[in-house]
Amino acid sequence: MKKFTKHLAAIAMALAVAVTAFVPVTAEAAPNYLKENRVYRTTTDSKSYSLSSIYVSGLSKSDTIKKSSVKTSNKKVVDLAYLEKARYGYESDYFDATMQGNSNDTCGYYIGLNLKKPGKATITFKVGKKKCTSKITVLKWENPLKTAKILGKNHAGRVKNSNMYRGLKTKSTQKNQTVSFATNKNWKITSVAVFQFEDVNETYNYEEHWSYSNAPKKKVSCNIGTVNKNKTYKITVNVTNTKTKASTYVDYYIN
Repeated sequence: MKKFTKHLAAIAMALAVAVTAFVPVTAEAAPNYLKENRVYRTTTDSKSYSLSSIYVSGLSKSDTIKKSSVKTSNKKVVDLAYLEKARYGYESDYFDATMQGNSNDTCGYYIGLNLKKPGKATITFKVGKKKCTSKITVLKWENPLKTAKILGKNHAGRVKNSNMYRGLKTKSTQKNQTVSFATNKNWKITSVAVFQFEDVNETYNYEEHWSYSNAPKKKVSCNIGTVNKNKTYKITVNVTNTKTKASTYVDYYIN
């Protein structure tokens, strides 16, 4: 009887192990971010901030990145600026009773970086207990534009030392305006966008967009229509360097 009891116990144990082996395990979603990235500083002034960020997506609403887990290997090249959590979600329902509603609630994080000077640094952080690493190469600012014709004049030289110029003014409303851009060596244009600002807090309307990402161009011309003297506009030129494989942008403000 004792042997029989031991035999039943052995069978029960084997069945328990077999059942355990077939219990489904929910895998954690892997964080999605750039493991390596090359970025340009946006100014030649070593004392000025030059901000960039690492965006971590593919997270559930319960996933967290604690500020204490974010580190930089070289503060002289890349310092930490901020940590921002962004939430995305939706919930839908249907009037048709035969259809089932659905919802989704995900989040992402922006790890803000201050690019202090050209060089290399490694950013590490943890999503929960999972350690993540991103290698950053910082490149010095260089003017990507040879021509930036806006309101009838070439303003390419305005962004020699910085990616932003705010000094363009128009004393009267200008109709049927065309802007044109041409790049310096190793640079190509991936898109041009025009924004119209509605107030001093920089709330803007998306006006026009021209995309060349499938076939970046050395020269482009875009008709932006009417430029009103009483409104503020921003023209953004996105560019990529064919040698370094890194991208950046230039902003021109009107009024």
